[in-house]
Amino acid sequence: MSMRQGRVYFNLLCSPGIRQRSGGRSIPNSMTKAALGALWTWACRTTGYLRIQLDGPITGNNLTLHGNMEFYATRPFHKACLQLTGTLSVVGTVLIQNCSNVNSQESGGGGQARGLQIPPTGNLTFRNCVAKSSGGGFACGDHGVHLTGSLAFHHCEAELQGGGLIVRSGALTQKHGSLKFSHCFCRPRSEKSRPK
Repeated sequence: MSMRQGRVYFNLLCSPGIRQRSGGRSIPNSMTKAALGALWTWACRTTGYLRIQLDGPITGNNLTLHGNMEFYATRPFHKACLQLTGTLSVVGTVLIQNCSNVNSQESGGGGQARGLQIPPTGNLTFRNCVAKSSGGGFACGDHGVHLTGSLAFHHCEAELQGGGLIVRSGALTQKHGSLKFSHCFCRPRSEKSRPK
């Protein structure tokens, strides 16, 4: 995985009831998947929760997120916050919020990948994510969504299709777990200009 735009700034949040520690550390633009894994392992052992402030999208192939973490964007991007050419897998509790993709040619506000896997131990939430195109929270391709854990979308929107989620040519398979949408919608540009 590499960071092609900007840096990743992170704050370490301690477990509930413990004072917050703020890290002013930044990670260089080019960073290997192993380096992020080492950072996560260190942060998880130190505090149990990792908060990642994105100044640019995370791009790469396959990505597995372990443990408890939060990603949030500092500004709108021209891609999804997590822009993957492979599959996103979530094992643990992950929150992706305040992501806004302002590129009308790219789908996905919070994330875009060919596939999404959430096993029974996985809990993925998209909150306040927007896409100028489709899939305000997440846009999924031909590998589809395989859900046995929890997947939720809150206050996500898109202008074309799939306010919370769009699954292009793959299937959405839910054997167990939960899939929730709350206050997600599609609103074409023409509706935004209409008075309510």
